[in-house]
Amino acid sequence: MRLLLALGVWVVAVVGAVAIGSAVETSTGGTGAGSSFSGTAGSSGTSGDFDASSVGAADSQSLFRKTNFPRALAAARARLGSNAQLNNFVLYPGYLSVSAATGSSELELYVDARGATRTVSAPRNPAGDTVFSLSGIGTNAPSALAHRISRRAHVPAAQLQYMVAQLDPTTKQLRWLVYPVQGNRVEYFEARGASGPLLEYLHNGATGPQPLR
Repeated sequence: MRLLLALGVWVVAVVGAVAIGSAVETSTGGTGAGSSFSGTAGSSGTSGDFDASSVGAADSQSLFRKTNFPRALAAARARLGSNAQLNNFVLYPGYLSVSAATGSSELELYVDARGATRTVSAPRNPAGDTVFSLSGIGTNAPSALAHRISRRAHVPAAQLQYMVAQLDPTTKQLRWLVYPVQGNRVEYFEARGASGPLLEYLHNGATGPQPLR
């Protein structure tokens, strides 16, 4: 079950990576993948030749840093509203990908590390009880988790790939999953916010996430 969840999140994140690249192409007048978006799209800011997928977790522009993520989060709140109901929240070092329920539609929002945004409106997929509020996302969670993982699990920030905020289907509480790059013994780390107990889920772990020793 946990492996299926991780795979599902990975697929969503890959789609987000493709979409943000398409967004940059479209907003700068390019052709190709950007034209494949369905629904109503909009963008703001300028990306130029900036490649959001090239930003590393330890880079100065990384959204895992406490000086950078708050700006991306503020852009999301300005566009969606502080209490927007989210189906998906994926954070890469170079961009933030958010899916929000807006009436009968679903709004996909991408904010890159330079502040450029892209939105795509599509028919809404019922998300059941997995929806959570944007107001529950703390500005210091990504940087705090990266620091704690580096200190306690000895996995430096440069080896972290992406983070996901989601509603735990069992407890109905917001949790963060932090995925390191491939090849690490840990599939993902888990915590309930910046200061909650830090757990690790090993590859092929049979007992679920366990507290870091």
